Parts: sequence; C-alpha cells; structure tokens
Amino acid sequence: MHNQTLTTNGFGCWSDAALLGEIIGVEESNQYRGSLQPFFTGGEPNQKCTVARELVKRWLGEEMFRLPVFADPSAVKDFLKIHFADREYESFIVLFLDNNNRLIAIEELFTKVSAFKNLK
Repeated sequence: MHNQTLTTNGFGCWSDAALLGEIIGVEESNQYRGSLQPFFTGGEPNQKCTVARELVKRWLGEEMFRLPVFADPSAVKDFLKIHFADREYESFIVLFLDNNNRLIAIEELFTKVSAFKNLK
C-alpha cells in the first residue's frame, strides 16, 4: 500500500510515523510521540536515523559545493540545521566560498560547552 501511495503522491502525504517506520521498522517507530528529534539526536539516537541524517547532510553538502551557496539561503539554513543537529556544544564554523559563492570548505574553528546546557 505504501509503495502505491508513494508513486502517486510522493512522501508528502505520509505521516511522520509512517516515514519513520520505513526507515527503522514499524515496531521501533511505535515509540514516536509527536517529535522526530529523539530518533535523530540526543542520548542514543536510532542508528538508521543517524545514517539517514548523515546522508541528507552529505547531499545538501554536495549541493552547496556545486551551486552558489547564497543563491538559496534556505539550503544553507537546512544544511546548518542538520550539521549542528547532534551537537551538545556550541561550535563556531566558517564556510569558505569561492568568487562564485560556491562552497570550498567548512572548518570548525572552536567549540564550547554551552552554559545553557547546565540550566536544564
């Protein structure tokens, strides 16, 4: 049933729980409680979700190396959200661009444990 829905409507009509079930299995996806964050970040994220996040991060990275980065600010925002998603510390990174605004490299200059983390 899912495959038929996929070919006619894409994934957009699927619920988060259904998509999660395709990645990690229906039984494990039953732990879904309205937020995908615990599956991708935090204490012990699901390994398949971690792999999926890394693949999306790499795909967005490819786009940033291939296309002018600032041509689509939402792509930069999406990449950075995924880049920092599993970090439990603050990090200062630099995006090096060529004269056509294509990404040359990403370098993490320094990190710091967040003072806000202690407030939780």
